[in-house]
Amino acid sequence: MYHYRLFSVLCFLLCLPIPLLAEATLLIQDGQPRAEIVISTSPSRTTSLAAQELQTYLEKISGAKLQVVDQPTSEYPVKIYVGGSAETQRLGISADGLKYGAYRIVSGKNWLTLIGDDTDFIPIEPWPRSNNDIASGKMQAAWDEITGEHWGYPHSQMRKHYMGPASLFGTPQEQKVDKNGNVNVWGFDERGSFNAVCGYLRSLGVRWYLPGESGEIVPELKTIPLPEIDQVVEPDFPLRTLNFRFGVYGRDAAMWGMRLGLRQPYGRQAAHGLDHM
Repeated sequence: MYHYRLFSVLCFLLCLPIPLLAEATLLIQDGQPRAEIVISTSPSRTTSLAAQELQTYLEKISGAKLQVVDQPTSEYPVKIYVGGSAETQRLGISADGLKYGAYRIVSGKNWLTLIGDDTDFIPIEPWPRSNNDIASGKMQAAWDEITGEHWGYPHSQMRKHYMGPASLFGTPQEQKVDKNGNVNVWGFDERGSFNAVCGYLRSLGVRWYLPGESGEIVPELKTIPLPEIDQVVEPDFPLRTLNFRFGVYGRDAAMWGMRLGLRQPYGRQAAHGLDHM
C-alpha cells in the first residue's frame, strides 16, 4: 500500500508544470527581459563591444532587448555583468590569470558574469594617422631620429588596424562609435570578455560560419534561463590571427574574426616574419 501511494505521488508530481516544481531564474521570459547588462562606469573599448554584442544577439534570439547600464537598477531582478566592474569586485570575481583571451563564465543566484582581460591597445608614437604621414617622409624622419639609423619604418599600416577614423583617435573628436552606434576597436585590443560573450552565445546555439548575417545561425528562444555555471576557457595558442586589417576589410569581416577568437596583441604591422605573412 505504501509503495502504491508513493508511486501515485511521484506520478502526480511528474505531471505538474515545470514552474510549479521549481521556479527557474530567467534572463528572458516569453520574449520579455528579466535581466539587464551591467558594465563598468569606465569600460574599455572591448568591454563596451562585448556588452553590445550580447545585447544584439539576445534580441535576435528572443526578441527581448536588454538594457546596458553602468549601475545596477531595481527594474530587473537579474544582472548580467560583462567585464570587470565594481559589482564584480564585490562578488570577488576578476580577470586575474585569464591570459591570451581566456575567459570565465560564472553565475550566482540572480547574476551571470562574463569576464576576461579587456586591456585597451595604446599605439606607441610616432604612428601615421594618414597615408600622407608616410608619403611626406614624416614617419621615416621620426623613426630615424629614434634609431639613429636609416632603417625602414615598420608601422606604416598601423592606422588600418583601427575601425574608426585614425586621424581622430586620441583627440577630443575621437569617434568611439560609428554612425550606426557600433563600437570602434583596434585589432590589437584584448577581448577576453567579448570571447566570454561569444562562448555563452554558442552555448545557446549561435554559430558564425561566414562574415555577415548570411553566415550566422541564430536559434529562436523566447525564454532563456540563468545557467548554473562556473567555467574557465583557456586558448591553446596565445597568437591566433588571419592576415586582414579591421579598418580595411570592413566591420563584418572584423566582427567575424573576433567571434572566432582571433588575437593579434603585439601591435606589429608590415613586418613580415614576426607573426604572419
